[in-house]
Amino acid sequence: MACDLIVASKNARFGFPEIRIGLSPGGGFRKLLGNVGPYKLKELLWTGEFLTAEELYRAGVINRVVEPENLLDEAKALANSVVGAWVAVKNVKRVINETMARIFSHRDSTEAFLTSLLFNTEDGKEGLKAFIEKRSPRMKGR
Repeated sequence: MACDLIVASKNARFGFPEIRIGLSPGGGFRKLLGNVGPYKLKELLWTGEFLTAEELYRAGVINRVVEPENLLDEAKALANSVVGAWVAVKNVKRVINETMARIFSHRDSTEAFLTSLLFNTEDGKEGLKAFIEKRSPRMKGR
């Protein structure tokens, strides 16, 4: 979710499975808030379920969904379609990125705090251990 433009294979799936091992996902999920809405985002984050590339395309998160064998060619074609006025492109990108940063800046510290907090809970430690051992975690709610 940290890309400027996203081309995905129609077979791709996207999700935040960290909740399944008692942890919080990284910051990419915040970018989905305006696209999928708070209720769908909560469902995704709380269940660890995945969305297809097509679902994210319809939500405006992905630029193009293509056949797997066409992925690289389509990504190159999209990149090549960006006009050569690089000073203008660079500045438009900067405005968009700075606007997004302002929108999310106050959430960064809260997210970092909560993520570190979860890593230090019994469930977070058990989740990581279970992940490494390739087994289901035994959560205790602590």
